Amino acid sequence: VTYKKHFSFDFTYYVRLLRKARGGSASSSPRDDDDDDDEKRLRVREVDVREERDVEKALETIMAEGNDDDDDEKDVDVVCCLGTTAFPSARWKENNGPEQTDDIATANVIRAAKKICFRNAKKNKGEKKSRFVMISSVGVTRTDKMPYVVLNLFGVLKYKRKSETYLERLQKENADDFDFTIIRPGRLTDGPYTSYDLNTLLKATSSERRRVEIKSGDDFDPAETSRIAVADCAVFAASSARAANKAFVIGTKEGDGGPGQEREKWDALFQTSLS
Repeated sequence: VTYKKHFSFDFTYYVRLLRKARGGSASSSPRDDDDDDDEKRLRVREVDVREERDVEKALETIMAEGNDDDDDEKDVDVVCCLGTTAFPSARWKENNGPEQTDDIATANVIRAAKKICFRNAKKNKGEKKSRFVMISSVGVTRTDKMPYVVLNLFGVLKYKRKSETYLERLQKENADDFDFTIIRPGRLTDGPYTSYDLNTLLKATSSERRRVEIKSGDDFDPAETSRIAVADCAVFAASSARAANKAFVIGTKEGDGGPGQEREKWDALFQTSLS
């Protein structure tokens, strides 16, 4: 959940992070660091996202904290990057497989965000609406084609697409409250190396491959996608009118001229992807 406070042409994000709890019980643990301004803007809360009411309670607390930060009006955006491995792994333990993570938990966060985070969304004509940014995966609409047939053997792409569809439908039913952006990365590179895949085994990095390619829909097959680029894309998509209610595939490759953290370059990429 991000609170965006505007200062002239710049902006600052105050981030409240929901982290998936491994066990069956929910817990909540804010993190503050009075010695570092960046850390003051980040608080982490752990919750069992498979339990909808637990997600709602956590978001209620987060929103209350945001209201206490100062009296300025803020935009509220939500970035959801829930996911698990495509094939059975230790991450599936304690009932954390694709259905529970990419379908049930993700849908819980979508519903709770609409109910808790967006209920007081600014509705003045012309003002930016809140944004729900979902990190999904390339291939969710092509599970009958290689290599996605294999990647979907245990349903991970099917459940991601199910959550995408739910988000799209809910936004249409509540178009005055929020917009969405769906980001579909390819094979992820760069840390943190916490997953059970080739990227972790090889400690794969994007190195100089930071040229970013974005294409609307799901017809683009990038060789790889840097997590750094995905994170930047999520931040700038949340504030870009060109990315509203759109789904994009994102990839990175060797080359200069990546958008980095420049808003105009990201807007140009979003615009180009639609042409």
